[in-house]
Amino acid sequence: MAAARFGRLWSVWSGSFILVVLSLLLSAVAADAETSGGTPKPEDGDHVMQASRHGVTWVFDGEYRAGRYANGDWWVVGPVTITEIDPATTVEGWHGSMINPSPRDGGRLGYGPVHANTYVADKNVAKQLPLRVRPGSSLVSTIGKEDTTAVPGIETAAVLTVVDSAPAPDAFRPPYSGDDKTSYFTETDLRYELLPRLDPVEGTPDIAQMATNFERVWLDHRPGWSGRKIHPSSAMPDYGRDLASRLGEGSLMLMLDFPDQAKRDLLVNYVQIGIDFHGIVEDGGENNWHPDGGHAQGRKWPILFAGVMLDDETMAAIGQRDDVHFGEDAQTFYVTQTDVDRGVGYTTSDIGLAEWGIRHATDPSHDDANWGASYRRCCTANSWGGHVLSARIMGLQDAWNHDALFDYTDRYLAKEPRGEWQRFWDRPFTENMWDTHRPHH
Repeated sequence: MAAARFGRLWSVWSGSFILVVLSLLLSAVAADAETSGGTPKPEDGDHVMQASRHGVTWVFDGEYRAGRYANGDWWVVGPVTITEIDPATTVEGWHGSMINPSPRDGGRLGYGPVHANTYVADKNVAKQLPLRVRPGSSLVSTIGKEDTTAVPGIETAAVLTVVDSAPAPDAFRPPYSGDDKTSYFTETDLRYELLPRLDPVEGTPDIAQMATNFERVWLDHRPGWSGRKIHPSSAMPDYGRDLASRLGEGSLMLMLDFPDQAKRDLLVNYVQIGIDFHGIVEDGGENNWHPDGGHAQGRKWPILFAGVMLDDETMAAIGQRDDVHFGEDAQTFYVTQTDVDRGVGYTTSDIGLAEWGIRHATDPSHDDANWGASYRRCCTANSWGGHVLSARIMGLQDAWNHDALFDYTDRYLAKEPRGEWQRFWDRPFTENMWDTHRPHH
């Protein structure tokens, strides 16, 4: 009798255990499907008839070999014929797509109308279905906002890269700009040993949550201030001050004493953004980020950092190029007699001072010695601290190759009162990191 009761109890318990296990397994499958846009992640070399990423689905005319890059974006061996892109584009160009979007396109975009009268229907390849896409192509598809007056007008974007052969299983995605879709870098190349192990500070964010800030593609190929109109709002801030602040915050998280495994997603996503920024430069974007208020900062450090972490000489030498504008470099300088003679408020006692000018590199006539000069305190150096501190911590000031930025940032942050947004747009984390790890200057 007792044995029979035990047997029944065991049967009930074991059955419940099996149900729990099955439930957990189904939840795991569902989670994988959700993170990969509703389609379980394939193994490299699997053949699929469609691919989904961040709410965008590309439907093929048959089965194609496909897989994922290190950051989760899709590649497919082509040429491939795409019969459907969901959500479908509209007559006005909402939910548009472009192939290899380039800074050389200027304001002629296939994502539209982006509240700027720059939509060009011929650029929107989503209107050309079925679409035959050759290897050497990045198909960038967007989801627009319901509010047709919104700036930016794009909610999210996703990239499908068409290649001629399968990349390595841990390859980084090639840049979406340009027609070279060779995967030159892999996750195995990452030099974790170069990352510092600093103590966290009060206000340190959750590192897993921080990684999600960089998991979607940052569209930044449109030149000048109007580039903010295509910055997908679910992926990145639209304004340069805000995106620079976020990039600085993400970089400083990688400087902290977390296990490599905990840093993995953030590091991969962050380096991918650096690769994409460099792809924009290489595809004719040398002047994309010319000095102009608070729009153009934040792009240099991710490129330099990616180059160092991947041991890539070209990206790591971005600071040696004098043909590329980066907002924070182009706005900082040491006062000279020429600046004094310009009559914008400097005196001979200011010669050698690390200083700021809204368009100094391109039009120094707009320099203004007044500490309250427009854009000085609201929108520029209050977002630079994370980048400058990261470069100092990693010993890369020489590689950055613009000392005026470092000296001006020191001067600016020493002058502005602690705890105010004019000192640090991102508080308290970045401010606490600066005051803890850059206290003596």
